[in-house]
Amino acid sequence: MSIFVKEAKAHYMSKGYEFEHLTNRELLTLIIGQLPKKSMTDDIVSTLIQLDEKIGMLELSYHDLISINGVGEALASRILSSIELGKRLVKREKQSNQFILNIPDAVDYFHYIKHYKQEHFVVLFLDTKHKVIGEKTIFKGSLNACLVHPREVYKEALRMSSASIIIGHNHPSQSPTISPEDIKSTQRMQKAGEVVGIELIDHIVIAGEKYASFREKGYF
Repeated sequence: MSIFVKEAKAHYMSKGYEFEHLTNRELLTLIIGQLPKKSMTDDIVSTLIQLDEKIGMLELSYHDLISINGVGEALASRILSSIELGKRLVKREKQSNQFILNIPDAVDYFHYIKHYKQEHFVVLFLDTKHKVIGEKTIFKGSLNACLVHPREVYKEALRMSSASIIIGHNHPSQSPTISPEDIKSTQRMQKAGEVVGIELIDHIVIAGEKYASFREKGYF
């Protein structure tokens, strides 16, 4: 074990293993673990922090990681596994006995997507009592609402025996303005839901601390 890693572990132990008090840099250092040189670890951590500021840690891909000097397949896989585990635990916590009974509930649920640097089109699946039974990201990237076909959404809803759905997508621009294309696409999605008997309750746009509800604005 390198001297650097030993020093790092001693530092973390001095904090009583209270990991919630560690900085992102310290947490990343623990995940990366032992490398031949301290400078290599520092460089990788600094690059990851820069990427987090640029595209968001949750958006990192295998290609992004493998392109960092000093990051091989094993380390890239370990970092991505840590990120994915975190995502799953957050989703499980949110979905545990979660009911969406009104617009504030939906906004609160989708609040986490405000952190994404790319647009995400997320569908929330509910049972007959409006309890959350699942969630799926249908699309991410440069989002054109027309690219999301109702078939993709309702295929998953039918598989989960969902009684209704709520759509959420984020605006990295921080503007909650709803475009005419978004309105047209959402109304098309709503009509498709009527055909298969699954209600589209609302479409929520998350833009930083702001939001826009299609239902609240009278588009349904």
